[in-house]
Parts: sequence; structure tokens; C-alpha cells
Amino acid sequence: MDENKETKKVDDFFSKASDALGGFVDSIEKRLKGLDKDGEKVEKKTTFENPFKKKEEAEAPAAKARVYDIPASRVDAGDTITIVCEVPGCEKSNLKLDYDKDTILVKAVKPAPEVPENASFREDDRRYGQMERRFRVGKVDATTIRASFKDGLLTVTCKRPVPSEGVGITIE
Repeated sequence: MDENKETKKVDDFFSKASDALGGFVDSIEKRLKGLDKDGEKVEKKTTFENPFKKKEEAEAPAAKARVYDIPASRVDAGDTITIVCEVPGCEKSNLKLDYDKDTILVKAVKPAPEVPENASFREDDRRYGQMERRFRVGKVDATTIRASFKDGLLTVTCKRPVPSEGVGITIE
């Protein structure tokens, strides 16, 4: 008789826990349903990706590849700006540097490692593919922008324009 009471208590416990968790999951799904990552309403239903799905079972990659940020540091020293970007594994030909208005844009493409067909990754923490980083530098003298690439570091330097001092104007 004691064994039946214990079994009933355990069954009740799991029944209540299951109901509680089911209600919790349902409430989360209701909140997420119809919202995108910014909280805006969308028409499609939100789906959850199974983190335990094997790579072979994974769906085809999305049409738009993810673009990673380039790790960098920026130093402003008076009128000189120095930006150092880490792009190990990239070749000089895979780097692009643009300046437009007040922004310097650094783009890089790092090739994926070659893996034999019968092998699979055990660990893969490296990033490869498209990378970019934007730096708002304000007005700079475009003729002073210099870039060098050595040992996986892209160093960009530029100077701010020297403010012109007022001059007297002669009236003719």
C-alpha cells in the first residue's frame, strides 16, 4: 500500500511538472509568434532550430551569408587617426578599403579551410567568409589615407584637415 502511495505521488509530481512546463513553453511560443528579432510584427510563424540536429540533416545555407565584424582598434592622436584591423589568414588581394563622406569601410574575405571529403570538424572556432567593419572618422583629408598590410594586420592612418585660419579680404 505504501508503494502505491509513493507511485501516485511521483505520478502527480510529474503530471504537475509537465503541465507547468507545457504552459510555460506555450506562453513563450505565444509571445514569440508573429514577432521578428526586433519585435516587429511579421506574417510568418517563428520557428525554432534544433541545436542537436546533425550537420548532415541541416537545411541548405541561407541565401544571404553572415557577415562578421573585423576585430579592430582605433587610436585618435591629435589630428591623426590610426585603425588596426586583425584579418589573419586573408591575402592582400581579398581586402578592400573605401572612404565615403565620414566613414572608412574595411571589407575582407577570408577563405574557408580545405577539409577532405571524408573528414568533419571536431572543433571550429575560426571565422571565415565575408567580414567588414565601418569606422566613423568624421572629415579627413582623403589624400592622407594610407594603408599597409603585414602579418595579418591591416593598418590604416589618416589625418584630419587643418582648420583654416581666417584671413583678411581686400575689397577692390
